[in-house]
This record gives sequence, C-alpha cells and structure tokens, in this order.
Amino acid sequence: MHEAGRLVFCYFYAKIDNLKQEYMKRIFKRNIYLLLGLTALCSGTIGCDDRIDDPVPPVSGQELITVPLSFGFAEESIGELYRNGSPQRL
Repeated sequence: MHEAGRLVFCYFYAKIDNLKQEYMKRIFKRNIYLLLGLTALCSGTIGCDDRIDDPVPPVSGQELITVPLSFGFAEESIGELYRNGSPQRL
C-alpha cells in the first residue's frame, strides 16, 4: 500500500511540475511580447518627434493663414464599383 501511495504522489508531483513549467513559459512569452510592444511603441514615438526649437515666424492678428484641409472622401471612380449595394469585380 505504501508503494501505491508513493506512485500517486510521484505522478501528481510530476503533473504539478509540468504545469509550473508551462506557466513559466507563458509568463516568459508574455514578457517578451510586452518588451517587443514597448520597443515598437517607443520607436514609433521617437520617429514622430517634431522639433520644438525650429523658429516659427510670428503672425500678426490681422493676417489670414491658409490651412489645407482634407476630409479623405472616396473618389467617384471608386464609388462606381459598388452597384446595388454589392462590390463588382473588375
């Protein structure tokens, strides 16, 4: 009887050890993905860095400033591809 209990203990100990190893692997992968994501985020923010120290000419209150504005509407030729609510093949 003692031998059977020992076998059961060894089985469950091995099972728990295997679960711990899988859990550690998951945590390791999660940390690696977190590190890669933060690296990509930092790289993206550094790439979009605007120079603050570039001189901007002052504008008096009486001058008008032209600001380009684009809404990004689709061109008419793209709209013609959709007829009767479904896209048509070219």
